[in-house]
Amino acid sequence: MAIDLETVVAAAKVIAAEYPDRRNPHNDTAMCQYVEEDGSPSCIIGHIAFRLGWPLPAYGSRQNRSGVFGAGFDYGRCALSALFFLADVQHRADDDKTWGETVSETLESW
Repeated sequence: MAIDLETVVAAAKVIAAEYPDRRNPHNDTAMCQYVEEDGSPSCIIGHIAFRLGWPLPAYGSRQNRSGVFGAGFDYGRCALSALFFLADVQHRADDDKTWGETVSETLESW
């Protein structure tokens, strides 16, 4: 069964509440990473995917960077609307917004 939009939105809200002032840690290099070297989630999408039990790409792999649609994710796990929501979240986070701002602004635009 695919992860639906409501499930992804709920996970995004939890992450934003837990880390409201956090920013994607690699924005200064213009290269988001979903996973850190130790295997822990890094950017907001990595945290959301981890929360949902979505397998994350390996650190250092090509799939560990870029946007949601470039990620090494199994797209069959997620409804298309949820993928577009994640892409919107990622885009806003890449603009160096806090995760609280990122999720709030994304929700307002949906």
